[in-house]
Amino acid sequence: MKEYNTKQKEMLMSFLYENSHMEFTSDEILESLPSLSKSTFYRILQTLLRDGKLKCSVKDGRKCYSAVSSSCHGHLHLKCEKCNKYYHLSKEASDEIIRIIEDETGFSLEALNILATGLCKECVK
Repeated sequence: MKEYNTKQKEMLMSFLYENSHMEFTSDEILESLPSLSKSTFYRILQTLLRDGKLKCSVKDGRKCYSAVSSSCHGHLHLKCEKCNKYYHLSKEASDEIIRIIEDETGFSLEALNILATGLCKECVK
């Protein structure tokens, strides 16, 4: 079946990519995009999740969504538990952490899908 890029899909993806450092609940997305109907949103959401363009996590029992960037592979990620902001470690820092993990454990990492959580420096204050 042919996929179409509708205005609603483009609007949703544009919002998520512009805010790719954040996670949003369904309600937060719908509140931010009032012209997007609930049924259209959920239909598009399922397609984007299936196609790997969105990632889903659970915080406080609620599903949160964020865009998956093409530059988001091959490095480690940090996520602030208070403000939900994402941080991308440099490839060099990620490689060093991976080397330490492999040296300490003998474990050979094949896929890099590591997310560490904590508090960012703004939220620690």
